Amino acid sequence: ASLTTSFSEGVMPVNAPTQPTAERVRPVSLLRFDFDSHAFDHPMRKTYGAETTERADRLRASEAFQDLLLRYHFVTDEACNKLARKIRSERSVKADFETAVSSGIEQVDNPCEELRDFMASALEVPAFIDMERVERGGAIFQKYTSPTVLALYMLPVLAAQTVPSTVVHTMLYTNRPNKPRTIDEHFSSPEYRARGRFVVRIMETLRFVGQISGKSCSKPYSTAFIESCRIRLIHGHVRNGIETNPKSWNYLPSFGWDDDEFGKPISAADGMVVLTSFMAGLGAARREMGLEISEDEMDDLHHWYNYLTHLQGVPAELLLKSRTETDAYTAAYFLSLN
Repeated sequence: ASLTTSFSEGVMPVNAPTQPTAERVRPVSLLRFDFDSHAFDHPMRKTYGAETTERADRLRASEAFQDLLLRYHFVTDEACNKLARKIRSERSVKADFETAVSSGIEQVDNPCEELRDFMASALEVPAFIDMERVERGGAIFQKYTSPTVLALYMLPVLAAQTVPSTVVHTMLYTNRPNKPRTIDEHFSSPEYRARGRFVVRIMETLRFVGQISGKSCSKPYSTAFIESCRIRLIHGHVRNGIETNPKSWNYLPSFGWDDDEFGKPISAADGMVVLTSFMAGLGAARREMGLEISEDEMDDLHHWYNYLTHLQGVPAELLLKSRTETDAYTAAYFLSLN
């Protein structure tokens, strides 16, 4: 609780060193993280700017930040996981889900407990998110996201999200071969090219972001709400699939998922950074290109980010009230990637 308060109030650890130290012992050893790594220094420092990355360096050097981030790699969206399992065992619940996210739970005859819990978690928006500002934030995103801004300032951060081991392993699972193959054989096969190309995933992400920033993006049962809930449910299916089949993925040599190395698939920490690529990209374009976005508009964009991240099932503790804190927190996350 004290750590959350310090983030929310913009307070950095008093005695935190300015750079990470190799001697610090982490409570959990995830292959994904190396807090002395500088693999993403150049693109991230260019995107977030000197002032934010200086704060990020102090933040990621603190044991409190490391503890929080590592802890949330073992936290997932349990309401979504339960609904995904229910749908897998009772296919009729999928139709109920579609009705509920598009028209409301009251339109479903005798909805199951799992669906009720899922809908309640989506509709119970944290009090610090201003829904009028969410609506304005979506419009601001569409207004200022030009092809130039997208290519120069958003795609580099989006690409960085695909590099960590947890994301790579999740994509390998969802695109696993039908028969035993080496990774090289599978990547060069027509089956992989049809199902799992990197460019296809990027385009799917861009299409999704277009849907969640459209008109009425702050409204329940809007396109933004529906598509966010659908993506959230897909993540639940993937998590359940990996956890029930952590090893036999048909790759040669055999490998799979190990919680001790990666945390949980599509964890709360993963969900926190999905939309930051776009918010940080507009901030960089504002700073580097002189894009005329006001402070109020950037704050509106932050409310939009927090709301859509909430709809992805991310705990409120990871939704910071201040845009400057969100920027520092997510910059620290990216600068920690190994």
